[in-house]
Amino acid sequence: MKLESFIDQGFKLFCKMYPSDKYTQGIDIDFTEELSDRSVPGVYILTNSDEEVLKIGQSSHLGNRFNRMYKCVSNTTNDKVRAHVRDYDVIWVYAFPMPKLKHMFNVKGKAVKLETSFAPSLEKYLLSEYKKLNNNELPLLNSAIC
Repeated sequence: MKLESFIDQGFKLFCKMYPSDKYTQGIDIDFTEELSDRSVPGVYILTNSDEEVLKIGQSSHLGNRFNRMYKCVSNTTNDKVRAHVRDYDVIWVYAFPMPKLKHMFNVKGKAVKLETSFAPSLEKYLLSEYKKLNNNELPLLNSAIC
């Protein structure tokens, strides 16, 4: 799958991740104005300067995923993405925002408001399609098994 096919489906440039000495983790992020509401759930695509897909992911809050998690929190996935930015190339992030689905449920006589989105399902579908087109291989920075 090429970046162009994701853009044709509605993905928009969300941010750029680049090396920086400003933060302990060694990267910084510049957000674009294309997606004004960063608090929405969605699916995102990480690409390099050659527009190769490096990772397909999803988040319940796109802004937090990048501004807090990728920039600050250490874990296997975040560390792998930051190492790529520091050691190889700037990462361009394209996102497909999705609406939050809200529903009230009655649990033991108490009204409970629940929120979700279809982002996990879309991520799984896109990863499956990517694997079909790439000899059953996941993108370089994906570590999930689909």
